[in-house]
Amino acid sequence: MTAKSMTGYGKLITSNDLCDLKIEMKAVNSRYFDCNLRMPKLFNFIEIDLKSAVKDILVRGKVDIYVDLKLKKTTVQTSSQRGCRCELHGGV
Repeated sequence: MTAKSMTGYGKLITSNDLCDLKIEMKAVNSRYFDCNLRMPKLFNFIEIDLKSAVKDILVRGKVDIYVDLKLKKTTVQTSSQRGCRCELHGGV
């Protein structure tokens, strides 16, 4: 099912032990389809797929999508701090 045009706003906020994620989407009527994404460079690899998924749903309209990811500070102990030795073994 495709929508011919739409005007709306939506916001998703979620978090876990590793990060806080906020996604906002704003759409207004427009004669042609135009999708603008603002997100961390970490997500650049999904930009084309995300625009394609939005275009599959909307025939026309101007859509702005904002993604904000905040990593929480965590402390990681290295193997020397734990008193153990870790080794990497390569194999095919």
